[in-house]
Amino acid sequence: KVDSTHYPIGEFSPFFENIVYLRYVEDLSQVSRLITILKMRGNSHDSSIREFSINEHGLHVEPNSFSADLVLNSKSSKKDDL
Repeated sequence: KVDSTHYPIGEFSPFFENIVYLRYVEDLSQVSRLITILKMRGNSHDSSIREFSINEHGLHVEPNSFSADLVLNSKSSKKDDL
């Protein structure tokens, strides 16, 4: 479960119906894009982190969080090696 206190929404949350968090993760010479729904007022939503890409066909969000887990785990394991 995503804890929204760790994201930069703070005291502004009551003013927004929906909050989508986009972030870039750098790993060696690659940049991965991740997306998370932090808030969707009045609706339940999946708060998992998903990898997404933009290509000539538009926006593509991965159907599950497996690739995002790989990106984040790869990044954290390399930090441990330093």
